[in-house]
Amino acid sequence: MQLQVNFPGFSSIWTLPLIWGLPMIRLTRLNHVPMILNADLIEHIDMTPDTVVTLTTGHKYMVLESAEEVVDKVIVFRQKLLSPDLARLTAPREHSSESGSRS
Repeated sequence: MQLQVNFPGFSSIWTLPLIWGLPMIRLTRLNHVPMILNADLIEHIDMTPDTVVTLTTGHKYMVLESAEEVVDKVIVFRQKLLSPDLARLTAPREHSSESGSRS
């Protein structure tokens, strides 16, 4: 499945794999289980002793990342989507916490 994207100010329409069309970021639950979260649904982030991400749906997730890290992940993801360099969308992740073996 693919998604066609047309950004204002750019002369072409890009066809991207659907996963890149979704505003997803990778976070880690308190029990160290990774999760993928739709960044468009983030309503607010509480900075109690633990970071609590509250979505517009009312769901709350406690994550290991700090509020600043969550915001940075959203910003980096959006920068990749808006970048005219299409290769950045498929480039390997730079964060060591996101890389590793998967089975």
